[in-house]
Amino acid sequence: MSEAERKRRSDYKKNRSKWMLIQLVAIAVITAILLGYFVTYRQLNKTYYIDYTESGDINYRVNLKENEFYDEDVMEKGQSYVASLIDAIDADLTYRLNMNTAGVKYEYSYRVDAQLEIVDDQSGAKIYAPTYPLTEEKLLSTSSDNQLVIRESVSIDYHKYNDLANKFNTVYDLEGTTSTLVVSMYVDVVGSCDAFEQDAENDYVVSLRIPLTGKTVNIKMTTSVPEGESKVL
Repeated sequence: MSEAERKRRSDYKKNRSKWMLIQLVAIAVITAILLGYFVTYRQLNKTYYIDYTESGDINYRVNLKENEFYDEDVMEKGQSYVASLIDAIDADLTYRLNMNTAGVKYEYSYRVDAQLEIVDDQSGAKIYAPTYPLTEEKLLSTSSDNQLVIRESVSIDYHKYNDLANKFNTVYDLEGTTSTLVVSMYVDVVGSCDAFEQDAENDYVVSLRIPLTGKTVNIKMTTSVPEGESKVL
């Protein structure tokens, strides 16, 4: 074999090795790019969950006028009360949120209103329903301990609203109506986190329903706060 032939074959092998190396590098780069796209796609289409528990609660106390029958000045919740002996009602409204996910920022606003409802018993329609703010709207933000707690205490002048309901029914000579004072704490919650595409927005209501214009009063508590669920974000 001539020297020229040997050199030609040697150059051919070197060029083939370089070309194969280039092909391997190109394949590796393309594979890395495709893998990156695949991982990104999986992450963007992954469903994230925030596991949380929440609760709403109301505690109240009924302050009595001075009288000759009751030794105590204050009666705790869950009892029946003589309307004419009620001086005022103190209520503590609470909302709690506990999350298992770190790095979530909590922003929320809340307020407490009292709505006087006079409802027609036959149709169930509201005849008169003015709203009276008991607190101003409060804006707060926290991200500590993955926990959010709202507590608000209000004093309810029972006779003010009871006298107003009685006056309205008397002036317009209404019969077959039910008068109720609904004291509610409205909570607007927004949870934001860089890991999630959207924020979590929820509206909750914690309410105390106080009958008016009757001889006895049985107070009821209601809440729209669900007990423990997973929120998809």
